[in-house]
Amino acid sequence: MKKIFVSLLFFVALFSISKAEELTADSIIKKFYEHTGLDKFNKIKSFEIEGETQIFGDIYPFRLQYKAPNFFRWKERFHNQVVYKIINADEAKVRTVDKTVDMGNLEQDIIRNTINYMEGFLANYKTNHFKVEYDGVDDYNGLMVYVLKVTTPTDKVFKLYLDQKTFDIRFASANPFVLADIGPVHFDNYTQVDGFSFPKRTQLENQQFPIIQRFYSIKINLDFPDSFFKVDSPDNKVIEDK
Repeated sequence: MKKIFVSLLFFVALFSISKAEELTADSIIKKFYEHTGLDKFNKIKSFEIEGETQIFGDIYPFRLQYKAPNFFRWKERFHNQVVYKIINADEAKVRTVDKTVDMGNLEQDIIRNTINYMEGFLANYKTNHFKVEYDGVDDYNGLMVYVLKVTTPTDKVFKLYLDQKTFDIRFASANPFVLADIGPVHFDNYTQVDGFSFPKRTQLENQQFPIIQRFYSIKINLDFPDSFFKVDSPDNKVIEDK
């Protein structure tokens, strides 16, 4: 009986190894697309996202209105101060109650990455000329994940951890859309929106600028007037709190 039991364990282990060897980057990405719907990401023409950004102990509530491919309107509040941050094809500006100034690179990265995180780094991997390879399995905070190694056209290499049950991305060792090595990103609290799977919490590990984003409302394919994305539009006039 003992020999039979040992043989059975060996067979199960051998079968598991055989099944693991069948996994490929293509098969995992196929499952990723089936669950997340992100192979259809380019059909999303707009986002409206409400949430908050946390940098250290400071909280910045925001509402982002985005229209593809490169129009961002970000309304942000800090205490009693409100600003509009506008990115379009020609400029990136911050409009306050009494002036308009250039937007810093960090501010632009936070805004653009909000949409990049919705895209999940894999939605347009072919268009972005990413080379994706299967790199085994791992344990991520007690969660078993598939590991994909991704190489960008600039030879930047990073890894993605995909939940073995849901195929949602749980961790990225770097952000491929940012040239600087700013640190890994964690993704949590996924929700389904009109057939797409999006994270409702992201966390950037960075000692200088640790950034947590929480998304309370995600809507897609809304209609926004062009005036929303023009810096000097009356729609973007900041009214001073009394």
